Amino acid sequence: PRLDFGIAVKRVPWKLLESKEGLWDQLVRHYTLLAEARKEDYDLERLRFTYSFAPNEVYVGADAFEGYVVFCFASKNLSVLECPKTGNALYLMRLTDWKSLSQLSKTELLETHRRDVYRIIHAEEWQHRLALCIKHGGFDGILELDL
Repeated sequence: PRLDFGIAVKRVPWKLLESKEGLWDQLVRHYTLLAEARKEDYDLERLRFTYSFAPNEVYVGADAFEGYVVFCFASKNLSVLECPKTGNALYLMRLTDWKSLSQLSKTELLETHRRDVYRIIHAEEWQHRLALCIKHGGFDGILELDL
């Protein structure tokens, strides 16, 4: 499968995928190689779906959130941390918080920062839930949705 959106990948100050061009093809290559090396399943449609909401910026990292891609929506004060590896949930947090919170473990996030993160498990209607969160005013609007 190919993701050919042509959006640049930005840098964060922790371990990253090396990217000179910063295009989606590199992201696809990375996950294809990762899937082969680890004998794990990856669902690139998760990335395509989140990208379809036109994020302002996209980041990749490889420490506590190994395999996650961060989609930033500035007008919504929202960051969506999505992982194409099957079995992983996606996480929503405020745009201003993702750089610090994404360095924590998932357990730390859910136990000590529960009010700062919203988790969506890839189960029935996850795409509908994500779409509502993005379209309904970003992170601060999530609480009003009663999902």
